[in-house]
Amino acid sequence: MLFLQRILLALLVATTLPAAAQPLDQVLRPFTAHYKGRANGLAVSDLGMRELKPLGDGRYQLQYSASAMIYTLEETSVFKIEDGMIVPQTYRSNRGSFFNRRKASLDFDWSKGQGRYEFKGKRGEFVLEPNTQDPLTGGLELARLLRADQAKYLYREAEKRGISSNELVLIDQPEIETAIGTLKSWHLERLHKDPKRKTEIWLHHDYPAIALRVHQLDDGDEFQLDITKLEQN
Repeated sequence: MLFLQRILLALLVATTLPAAAQPLDQVLRPFTAHYKGRANGLAVSDLGMRELKPLGDGRYQLQYSASAMIYTLEETSVFKIEDGMIVPQTYRSNRGSFFNRRKASLDFDWSKGQGRYEFKGKRGEFVLEPNTQDPLTGGLELARLLRADQAKYLYREAEKRGISSNELVLIDQPEIETAIGTLKSWHLERLHKDPKRKTEIWLHHDYPAIALRVHQLDDGDEFQLDITKLEQN
């Protein structure tokens, strides 16, 4: 069961810097992407989906849902665009089995520079830092900032009780074989403090908000996600 939980979570890593190279209307083009997964040889042909859609008034919703056996995961982020920037408003997470559910929430009050969290029944507040993202919009911020002449990326992410920093490096821009065709990608590696962990991400080159593949090694365990279907509006 732990393997299945980890493979469901793997896509969430695919989640400040000089002027953006990616047009915002390309990053925010609505889509629905479906994925299959593999964990230590255990395959799940229909793992889940990731969806981006407009809500009106400059607001968007990014949602990720997945399931494997009795374990399910649902995450939703609502954000808006202000002065060309992605500004998260609310984040909700609900994951686990029928017998053991874990819920988490983040609320962003930018006028007061304050964030609020609820996790495992505990509530608290933390000071917001400029351009802080939530666990889902971090991937959109990375997509917005990708550029061929820049090797390293840092972005701030609010999670659970506070703010952390994610660091990634651009490895190359290869073409990869996928279920939806041969596509050029942005190939990045997320840097971890733990040497036993390694995460690689391949993002769609033309629409980098869309992950094509995620591969992760975690203390001897291996997980991979691959896109199986893509719908764009």
